[in-house]
Amino acid sequence: MNAIILEKRKALQTLSHAAQEAAKDEGINPEEYKVNELLMMLIYNPDNEYTFNSFFGWKREGYTIKKGSKAYVIWGQPINRTRQDQQGNTKESTEDQESEPPFFPLAYLFRSDQVLKPIKLPKSDKKKIKMEVDQPSISIDL
Repeated sequence: MNAIILEKRKALQTLSHAAQEAAKDEGINPEEYKVNELLMMLIYNPDNEYTFNSFFGWKREGYTIKKGSKAYVIWGQPINRTRQDQQGNTKESTEDQESEPPFFPLAYLFRSDQVLKPIKLPKSDKKKIKMEVDQPSISIDL
């Protein structure tokens, strides 16, 4: 795996443990919540004032991400690992076999204060602007 990704995974593991400890300090049972929920409640959004979405989620809603915005990292959906036998055939691990734990990829989210909603001009304003650009003023000196 890429060194940068390994670094981010390590940082997210540390944040996950910190969120679980913070939950205990707040009197919240960490077993009742998923790790991502604890990260969102206690680390990334403690005042519950922001909405989070993925890059493509914001794009679908018509927003653009502000240049230079850094994403918040959470754990993604687990991926079941497949094993290869000696001939190179892939087999999904079953519960009978000694299986590896699922792989949790990283997921990246952006907050609502990191996005811009494009301003749509009325059609009449667009024509006016276009006309000004298409018909430059010409002055002739005699």
